[in-house]
Amino acid sequence: MSFTKAKKWTLPTDFHTLMKQGENGTDYQTRHCYVKYVEYHRCIKQKGEKTPECHKIGKSLTASCPTELIVEWDKERREGQFPEAI
Repeated sequence: MSFTKAKKWTLPTDFHTLMKQGENGTDYQTRHCYVKYVEYHRCIKQKGEKTPECHKIGKSLTASCPTELIVEWDKERREGQFPEAI
């Protein structure tokens, strides 16, 4: 019986991941939280805070996003410095 040496499998050098993250791995999470934050506050503005749809978005926001981000964005909104129109 003869054995042949198998070729070593390697990734191409230009291989990129679908969602490139920063050094600390939070770029995608921050972007996701930002979108949820804006979506939540637009929902409240359009439909009211008590609607089930807004409540669901708010729960998702607080469950998956760091409190520090939400507090910072709330502060920016109060001061009129939040970059997104809500």
